[in-house]
Amino acid sequence: MLLAAAKLSSMGSSLLKRLLMACFRRMPEPLQWCLQRLILPSFLVGVVGVVPREDGMVLVCRHTYRRQPWGLPSGWLRPGESAEDCICREVAEETGLAIEADGVRWVGSDARRRRVDIVIQCRVVGHRAFRPSHEVDSVRWIGPPDLRDAGLHQATRRVLRDFWAED
Repeated sequence: MLLAAAKLSSMGSSLLKRLLMACFRRMPEPLQWCLQRLILPSFLVGVVGVVPREDGMVLVCRHTYRRQPWGLPSGWLRPGESAEDCICREVAEETGLAIEADGVRWVGSDARRRRVDIVIQCRVVGHRAFRPSHEVDSVRWIGPPDLRDAGLHQATRRVLRDFWAED
């Protein structure tokens, strides 16, 4: 008896889903977008840069607003901006370095914080003198021996360990 009731319930649920999808398909696209924004989760997209020198040392920044201040250069993706353009802009703003993006190394999400991070390997193509700002007050280059004592967040250490292991 319980099995029959469960089967009827799932059939009704399936029929209801098909009916809702048919209604959704007939809605004007702007209304579809509004409903999706209301119903589906939204995430911030962060872009993180791994900027190595020729000797393998990697750039880290001392961010003024973080509890564990040392980390890779990073920032939030702006609407209409590519991840590559975002990290080039952020590295220039935070460090004065001109970079080119060489490719995505890792993409991950943190559902609890409703955030997606894109890690991009970069290469330095030019620079100007570093000037401290309200976001970053110093920069330095670190290597594998510095990883434990660099004051980095656990996720940053993991990205750098993976980077050095692959190169």
